[in-house]
Amino acid sequence: MKTQEEKYPFELKANLLASKAGGGANILNAGLGNIFGAGSSLSQLEMLKKMYSDNAGATGGGGGYDYENSPFWKYRTGKR
Repeated sequence: MKTQEEKYPFELKANLLASKAGGGANILNAGLGNIFGAGSSLSQLEMLKKMYSDNAGATGGGGGYDYENSPFWKYRTGKR
């Protein structure tokens, strides 16, 4: 009696090639996901830098409240 490898040698090779192709596609998808994920992270980082940097008012972001030039700060510290 012949084994499956002896009966269907081309089917075994086809299955092996199909599994290699499937694995390659998974690796490609993971790599592309990493690339686009990194691009998204970089854009978020740039947005955070714009929002929280010291000169954010000059770049159009929210620079936060300037306590030292506020009337309340000047009143509390006596620097009028």
